[in-house]
Amino acid sequence: MLAVILTIMKKGGYRSDGAGFTIVETLIVMAVTGFMFLAAVLLISGRTGKTQFMTATNDLKEQIQQTINETTTGYFPNSGTFKCVSGGMGMQPVLSVATQSQGTNGDCIFLGKAVQFGINGDPDSYLTYSIAGNRQQAGAEVTSLTQANPIAVAKYGAFTGDITIKQGLENGLKAGTMKYAASAGATPTVDTTGFAVLTTFATTTASGSDCSGVCSGSQGLTLYAIGTGSTPLNSQAKDGFVTLLNVAGAANYKPTDQVKLCLNSGTTKQSAVYTIGGTGNAQSVDLQIQNGVCT
Repeated sequence: MLAVILTIMKKGGYRSDGAGFTIVETLIVMAVTGFMFLAAVLLISGRTGKTQFMTATNDLKEQIQQTINETTTGYFPNSGTFKCVSGGMGMQPVLSVATQSQGTNGDCIFLGKAVQFGINGDPDSYLTYSIAGNRQQAGAEVTSLTQANPIAVAKYGAFTGDITIKQGLENGLKAGTMKYAASAGATPTVDTTGFAVLTTFATTTASGSDCSGVCSGSQGLTLYAIGTGSTPLNSQAKDGFVTLLNVAGAANYKPTDQVKLCLNSGTTKQSAVYTIGGTGNAQSVDLQIQNGVCT
């Protein structure tokens, strides 16, 4: 394109003395060159932004899936820095700071993990909490989430320990919305500030033999939304979310078929929608990219 412009200008502005281009002609060439350079930069920048967005969204999908898989296998990020004992009939487990080796918190069981996005004051990160519960009530293995009375192993009340894992959202991703389905088969429309994937309580194994509560080995999972539906994403600080996890036991854990998390791109006019659960499978994570921001 630039060569054509130069040819046309030479034909119209050539002087017999061979003096070259006039100042006006030179300015025109510089303006066209600058425009072409800017267009190239914007094109490359746009492609780079989309590539970074795709990389960040796929990495996050893998991380969410890993969190779910760790719950399935019963992986617990034990730091050996806290003690968990049964809280008694109808009470939550009691956490205290102590040096404990692996396998010595026999009064408690690892229930699973809860994940908080859209942290008020820290929107570029998300937090993963480990959830513990009572192993027994009145001398018998617990058979429900209510009996287990879940509690997050995080700073709360007199407990100052914390094994919460903090991870950053890559390449400018920002939390947009999170909603859950209030009933089986419904569309996710109710606001929530986080979700949990916890072990499914059962009294029998698939083969029919009694396993009195939480069966060992690979565990079935149940998906929960956290909160009452009046707490949208980006409005809850960490302390407030821990309170939701702990203050009412199982009451703030809402069983759901599906949770939809939407994150906005920080570099392109796109958003990523993660569908967690669905079709009776709490272990599935689906990712779809859409144009426009989260709604």
